[in-house]
Amino acid sequence: MVRSPFLILITGIFFFSCNDSIKEDALQAVKTEAPFFREKASQCFNKEVYDSAFFYFNKSKELYEIEKDTANIGYCLYQMAMAQQTLGDYYGSEETLTELLKFKIPDYIAPAYNQLGIIAKEQKNYDDAYEYYASTLENAKNKVEKISPLNNIAVIWIQKNEPSKAVTILESILKSAVFRDTTLKAKKARVMDNLGYAYFKIGRNKDALAFLNKSLEIRNKESLSYDAIESYLHLAEFYQKNNLSKSDEYALRAYQNATYHKSIDERLEALSFLMANHIKPGLNQYTNQFLRLNDSITGVRNNAKNQFAKIKYDFQNEKDENQRLRIERTDNLLKLERAKRQRLLSITGVSVLAFSIIWIVRFFKKKNRKEKIKAVYDTETRISKQLHDELANDVFQTISYVQIQELPNSEKKETLLNSLDKIYKKARNISRAITDIDTGNQYQFHLKQMLSEYANEEIKVIIKDNHDINWDKVNPENKVTIYRVLQELMVNMRKHSQANIVVVGFEDIGKSIQISYSDNGIGMQEELKLKNGLKNAENRILSIKGTLTFETDSGKGFRLNFSIPK
Repeated sequence: MVRSPFLILITGIFFFSCNDSIKEDALQAVKTEAPFFREKASQCFNKEVYDSAFFYFNKSKELYEIEKDTANIGYCLYQMAMAQQTLGDYYGSEETLTELLKFKIPDYIAPAYNQLGIIAKEQKNYDDAYEYYASTLENAKNKVEKISPLNNIAVIWIQKNEPSKAVTILESILKSAVFRDTTLKAKKARVMDNLGYAYFKIGRNKDALAFLNKSLEIRNKESLSYDAIESYLHLAEFYQKNNLSKSDEYALRAYQNATYHKSIDERLEALSFLMANHIKPGLNQYTNQFLRLNDSITGVRNNAKNQFAKIKYDFQNEKDENQRLRIERTDNLLKLERAKRQRLLSITGVSVLAFSIIWIVRFFKKKNRKEKIKAVYDTETRISKQLHDELANDVFQTISYVQIQELPNSEKKETLLNSLDKIYKKARNISRAITDIDTGNQYQFHLKQMLSEYANEEIKVIIKDNHDINWDKVNPENKVTIYRVLQELMVNMRKHSQANIVVVGFEDIGKSIQISYSDNGIGMQEELKLKNGLKNAENRILSIKGTLTFETDSGKGFRLNFSIPK
């Protein structure tokens, strides 16, 4: 439907007249409702009702964002990620932590990287875990804050079967003066337990047993029953080869503590020791229990993922409904002024006619876009070939010619060679940027290779792909569009965003491919004010009937979601 510009102007006047009262209501909600929801969320979290905790932290966060209270925003996001991680929704927790890092809140940078490391370790992605823990260490503010990432890095070395490196790290921590602080007993016990386990892995059993027992003694004395689970599991493994009764004893203690704390992973690990200790037929009464528990945790975690996703979906619907109600309020005010607008009908009629003509012209332009897409692609490929075969080769031959000539002034010769070399590289880079794209069975490989080329020591590019996309069924022209759009996003990121983390995700949603791009850069100074490259990306998507949404704000990164029909 085409609306008169005068109608739009009047609507705007009434909207802004209501805007002050809406803002005042929103700020009042921050002062009263935001702390209320945060406290309610904390209570649910302490009671281990994590789905409700996630719901209320999310409501609190949205309210704090109105006042840009980054301290409370950071707290809510961190607790939301912890709730997701506790229930095994690792992917959702990663997304929440990535959102947290975009705010660049000093107090939460190190903890966020540490939790990303834990997630990667739980998924056995040890190299990624090491990188996250290294980032945690880099952002730690003092020696106390460095204990946890150093301890976690040592655990990674143990998991990668290099315990001697873990021993070096853990011994250095214990020798430092930091543990003179008696309030750090829990951290000290954790370091001692891991050191004992590392000694066990390199065959220093006497030292191993001493440290494992000392760590357990501290944990029991300080009533650290959850931490003691790890001690019991390590001791169960230590005695597994030479004293099965003791191994059983510690495995059962670990199982009991894990059951009390509702820690299913540790319960499964304890049961695995008990099963291994009783492998003779008729003696292994733990197998069925293990299988039932393993099936249970799979169901619980799948339900958790769906529950967290539903909470976000319902919350978005609530926001949309509030927006609808605000629009209705504005419309009701407009009805009171309908009589005053009657005199504008003649002008409105002319405006409608003008807009109708514009709409018809645009309709026919869109109808011809598909043919133009192929023409543009063919033109890009032809220009690329000409740049490579003609211009770049001619410049290269000129360089070669100059190199073998005796020019009287060597300094001018060097300047000439440098200039020609720059021209050659620019021509080659332009050629590569618009070169032909392989849309065959190697398309996925070349697409990921292109994205990875933008990663370096300062920029980490994360590609999330669940491998369920059958690229052979995607239209070649649409493959080209996906490739070019992502290429332009990455170029824009490198030039303008100052980001150090980029996440690109792919998902098959039936008749379309859903692609998400996000980075933690500086965002845009003015919302949706697109650079030329991003405007080109938008045009490419719309030209093949794709859809896109932007989320951007100055200093909070940039996110673009778009879907491309197959």
